[in-house]
Amino acid sequence: MVATRAAVLLVRHPSETVFVGVHRSRHDFDADDMTTLDLLREPLAAALTFRTAWRAAIARTRAAIDTPLFDPLTHREEQIIGLIALGWTNARIGRHVRITERTVRKHVENLNDKLGATNRAAIVHRWHTGVLEPVPVSFASMPGS
Repeated sequence: MVATRAAVLLVRHPSETVFVGVHRSRHDFDADDMTTLDLLREPLAAALTFRTAWRAAIARTRAAIDTPLFDPLTHREEQIIGLIALGWTNARIGRHVRITERTVRKHVENLNDKLGATNRAAIVHRWHTGVLEPVPVSFASMPGS
């Protein structure tokens, strides 16, 4: 019984080398067989390169999905979004949460930066479209209620 093997190089990179190997047990490979193997080399190498690129694209996509769209919001920022959504002014928000109006303005500025918004309406829109959820507002602790 004759056991013959042939191999064709598909890809050579610094990190890997890929061959396709064939084995025949009844008779030796002739010139036509080797020509056929050479003809298969290009499409197989292209398929392997495509598969590698596909896996890399999937990895990049998974990484992008796992990356938050914005920096995490603080508890106070979430609280302020809820009050902005109610239509409260900076002064009223400040009195309710016991911070200065200037601090409220700074929180709104930070929210605009984090969420890619340009105004209070855009902040609330991001909330209503489900990009984030603010902390529920407790009306029991509000002044004047």
